[in-house]
Amino acid sequence: MKTTDFAIFMWAESLAMVVPLPGEEPRIFAFVHPFQSTVWLLIFIAGFTIVVFMTLFSAIDCNFFSSPETSVCITRKCTINGWFTYYLMYIINTMTNQGNAISLRRLSFRILVGVWVLVATVLVNSYSGTVISYLTIPNMKPPINTFEDLVASEDVELILLADTMTKKQIMEATRGAQKILGDDIRAHPDRILNSIEEATVRLKTERYAFGNSQSFSNSFIASQFQENGKCRFKTSDPYSMTMFYSMPLQKDSKYTPIFKYA
Repeated sequence: MKTTDFAIFMWAESLAMVVPLPGEEPRIFAFVHPFQSTVWLLIFIAGFTIVVFMTLFSAIDCNFFSSPETSVCITRKCTINGWFTYYLMYIINTMTNQGNAISLRRLSFRILVGVWVLVATVLVNSYSGTVISYLTIPNMKPPINTFEDLVASEDVELILLADTMTKKQIMEATRGAQKILGDDIRAHPDRILNSIEEATVRLKTERYAFGNSQSFSNSFIASQFQENGKCRFKTSDPYSMTMFYSMPLQKDSKYTPIFKYA
C-alpha cells in the first residue's frame, strides 16, 4: 500500500482447461457396444431362466399329462439334459434371428414362449440397428468439459503450473473430483511445472489437460491449428470464478490516472 498503486483491472475472464479433442472409439468391440454390461447380464439371466422353465414344463407335461410314448417325450427322450439342450439351442437361435420350430401344446408353454419371442424381437431389432450405427458412423469418446470428466478419462492427465490459482484450488480441495485430481498430482509431482513453455510442450502430446485463462486456451488451440492444419484441442467449460487482471504501478505514478481513465 505504501509503494504501489493498482490501476483499475485491465480485463476479466474465466479459467478453462485446454484438453485434447476426443478420439474415435475402436470398432473392434462394436458387437458389444449396443448394450451395457448390465443389459447383457440381464439378457443372460432371462435366457437361462426361460430354458429352466421350459425344461420344467416339459418334465411336468411328460410325467403328469402325457404318456412316455407321445412324440414330445420320445423326441426329447424324457431326459432333463435332452430338454435343456434343445431349449437352450432354441433360445440361441431366437436371439441370433434364425428361428426354430418348437412344440407348444400347453397354454403355459404358449404364454412363456410368446413373451420370450416378443422380448427377443425387440432386443434383436434394437441390437441390429445400433450395431449398424456403430459400424457406419464414427462414435467419438466423451469430451472433457469438467473436472469430473477429466477424472473419468483414462487417457488424459492433468498438469498444473506452480504458484497459480488453479494449483491452489486443486491441491487444497477436500472432496469431489478436485480432491481426486489433487491426490493424483501428489503421487506424480513431475506434473507441477514451472513455466508455460513446459506446459505447451506437454500439451502437444495430446495426453494432458492444462488449466489457465480462457484467452491462453483459445490462443494455444488456434496456434496448433495453424501449425498442423487440423483442430487437435478444445476448450473445456469454465471451472472457476472470473479472474480480474490488473497492473501494479509505482506509487503516485503519472500513468495510474491514465489507466484508470481508459
